[in-house]
Amino acid sequence: MPKIIINAREAILKEAKRQLLENGYSATTIRSVAKATGIATGTVYNYFPSKDMLLASFMMEDWKEELSSVTYNSGDKREIIQGIYNAIISFSNKYENLFKDKEALTAFNSSLGDKHPILVSQLASLVMDAIADKDDKEFISSFIAESLLSYAMRGTDFDRIYGIIEKLL
Repeated sequence: MPKIIINAREAILKEAKRQLLENGYSATTIRSVAKATGIATGTVYNYFPSKDMLLASFMMEDWKEELSSVTYNSGDKREIIQGIYNAIISFSNKYENLFKDKEALTAFNSSLGDKHPILVSQLASLVMDAIADKDDKEFISSFIAESLLSYAMRGTDFDRIYGIIEKLL
């Protein structure tokens, strides 16, 4: 009779995240996660076909959680834009070591180019809540989203950039 594992997916994600944050990309493996959770390696592969899919799964959950903390219905443009900016900063700080890890970057490099436009589009749709009715609303929201990402990656203070962004809203 097969072994029934309650909340196996959640246990795998939790352990993989712990290992990644504590030990880094290279030391986190499907095998090490399986061993730590007491779940067979093959079973882990049933949930996640690769290490990168495993890591992407909990990172996506964290990203959604960051974005859910943003107040979009306040009507305050600054609050909306700053909330988005803070979510980017918080997420990038959480995974700073991963983003600086050369082996991880090599592994993710092939898919990063595909994911960037998706991220900008996602952020742009959130930025639209802060933009007044303008003919070029889609372009402006994409421009602001790309700018927020760029400034956040450089660690630029929000107050310094908001004056520039505010003119576009």
